Amino acid sequence: MTGDLRLGFVALSVPDVAATCDFYRRAFGLEVRFVDPSGHFAELVTGAARLAVVDDGFAERQAGLAHRRTTPDGPPPGVVCTFFTTDVDAAVDRAIAAGATLTRAPFDAPWGQRIAVVRDGDGALVELATPVD
Repeated sequence: MTGDLRLGFVALSVPDVAATCDFYRRAFGLEVRFVDPSGHFAELVTGAARLAVVDDGFAERQAGLAHRRTTPDGPPPGVVCTFFTTDVDAAVDRAIAAGATLTRAPFDAPWGQRIAVVRDGDGALVELATPVD
């Protein structure tokens, strides 16, 4: 890596920032680090980088661009959030109890990881996987 470049956060564009933050708290145990007073932006603690949650108007306000809104029953966005955990099965159960939809049941990959995929309440894909050494 050159200079001081580092990943600060990845942002999910959602219809309701507060509801999505609540889902990620219940489903994955993430705590809110910061909420913009306007309610248009929040950051969740995930480790070194953060997961941001922005309202659906963010792209237009920040970059002057329209974007395709994600819906629970439509195509997922072109990004996948992956959370590492030592117990994928328990993480899947917790996510489903919080309202996630199972997309791919836990399986053992040939390279040794245990992996599962769920969709959050807004339709984004979340992969749960054991860490890779």
